[in-house]
Amino acid sequence: MGGEGRGRGKERAMRSDEQLIQLTLQGEQKAFEELITRYYRHLYLSILRIVRKDKEAEDVLQETLWQIYRSLPTYRSEGFKTWITRIAVNKAIDWNRKQRRQTKQEKAGSAEEAEMILSRTQPDQPVEEALIREEEKAAIAAILEELPDKYRSVLYRYYIEDQSYQEIAEAEALPVNTVAARLHRAKRLFRTRWEERIRHD
Repeated sequence: MGGEGRGRGKERAMRSDEQLIQLTLQGEQKAFEELITRYYRHLYLSILRIVRKDKEAEDVLQETLWQIYRSLPTYRSEGFKTWITRIAVNKAIDWNRKQRRQTKQEKAGSAEEAEMILSRTQPDQPVEEALIREEEKAAIAAILEELPDKYRSVLYRYYIEDQSYQEIAEAEALPVNTVAARLHRAKRLFRTRWEERIRHD
């Protein structure tokens, strides 16, 4: 009897992500708890790298877990860790975006971040902060907001948060070479849109 119990325990311990997903979809709540326990710390750290605050990271994590549970029927065997990391990162980016929009002070902060990106994407044409008018700051911030999420995210991580290619790759669940290509494209897009605004002015 004892041997059988240990055998069943070992079998449960060895259950794969796919098995736990199927059990969760069949209504076994403990299977979902076991599944999330495996990746709880990974998800938390992925979110914390973006929101930078412990309490807020916990809040975003709870939203993430609920989203994972609700979205589980749509999961298509693409690599569970990659899938849930993408959900967590998107939730964290959404949280940051909402926070930036809450006050004028935060909006001004976004403009300053945009200036930093602009000045560092083309070092041979530095942007002198003292010479930038308030309307220019707003225009720069607007460009940053207009960029697709995948480009805005890598620009923010690389220039504002000083994350390495490897750190960005882990947070975004992407290969490092994809991060490099995406960052290169993001810088070109940012610069192009900025120059278009200057010409139109």
